[in-house]
Amino acid sequence: MKKLTTLFTAITAITLSASAMAEMTEDDIFIGFEAGYGQSKVNASTFGSKKDDDTTAYGLRVGSTWDDEVRGYFTISQYKPDDVTLHSGAANTLKVKSIEQLNLLLSADYLFLQGSDFQPFIGGTIGATEIKAKGMKNTESADYKKKWDFAYGVQGGILFHIDSIDLEAGVRYQSNDAEHKWKKDNGHKLKVTESRQVYAAASIHF
Repeated sequence: MKKLTTLFTAITAITLSASAMAEMTEDDIFIGFEAGYGQSKVNASTFGSKKDDDTTAYGLRVGSTWDDEVRGYFTISQYKPDDVTLHSGAANTLKVKSIEQLNLLLSADYLFLQGSDFQPFIGGTIGATEIKAKGMKNTESADYKKKWDFAYGVQGGILFHIDSIDLEAGVRYQSNDAEHKWKKDNGHKLKVTESRQVYAAASIHF
């Protein structure tokens, strides 16, 4: 099911973005800022996971809307899950802290109710993500190795247009398949996945 979701999201985002950007003009470009809050799943091999780790998010986006029906945009964003403490048996404790997730994403949304000041939307996202974090196993500490990996997701919400300003509220789901090795132990890995958020955004059109 996960692979099918990934494939569907990738095809949707690529198809909509490619067709839309082919018609992009200098008159419909927008830039904006977004911020959100939600939960992520933090999984550490041999120590289990915390599924609902509180996560803050913020980012910048640039894109274009055409025919009041489809929009495509690039986003650079950062997610910051809270520190996590996990246990393996009674004797072993793992603390994962300073978790940061950097995202470079391409999104495409279909906008409903063309011509209305209120437009519901739904879309897909693909891109790349890099996660960094520090770990402490009992009294031994080390960083996790950083690497880029494929990211994918879906989002939906509503836009409110005020002249050249768009105000937006929505929900999103984003995940990835990246595993990050602990630098002192090749058998221990970290995964930060399944980010679920509510967010708000504001953009200005040029």
